[in-house]
Amino acid sequence: MFQTISTTLYNVGKAIRKELFTKIIGNIDDLNTRTTTLEAGANKIVIFDATVKIRNNATSLTGLNIWKSPANFTLLDARVVIFEKGASTGLLEFDVKKSSDLDPLNFQSVFQIKPSIDLNDIGTQDFDESTNMVFDQNQSTVVAGEFLRLDITALPVPIGKFQVYLIGEIN
Repeated sequence: MFQTISTTLYNVGKAIRKELFTKIIGNIDDLNTRTTTLEAGANKIVIFDATVKIRNNATSLTGLNIWKSPANFTLLDARVVIFEKGASTGLLEFDVKKSSDLDPLNFQSVFQIKPSIDLNDIGTQDFDESTNMVFDQNQSTVVAGEFLRLDITALPVPIGKFQVYLIGEIN
């Protein structure tokens, strides 16, 4: 923990004491610990964090968003969140596909199991968040310049709004 250094430890004409150096070293150690903690959190990258509002009866949406990677990173987490269940029934699911170009035929899913919520299973609960996602280990590393495409693969009826997010960590 940071310690304030009293001026009595370094007044002009006073002998330098061990206590001064001990406090300086303690403060440097504290600074290093805080810097390491900040650096650990700074590696996270938000790819998708969006609220999606649906105004029609679509059952899926392909290419809802496309994102180009500015750096190499590894995918860490993905979730779909529903705010109000209302009368909605069915499955809410999304997929993220990656490709080195924008040709739709070259995109491949980054998941073995896609993030989803089965609205038939959550009863009358208004807020729910998926916890079932599993990344495909062969697709979870993204290289700078690759594209990620967000597809909504299943939409419950009716649905108002929901949130999707995808998080990575820069290598």
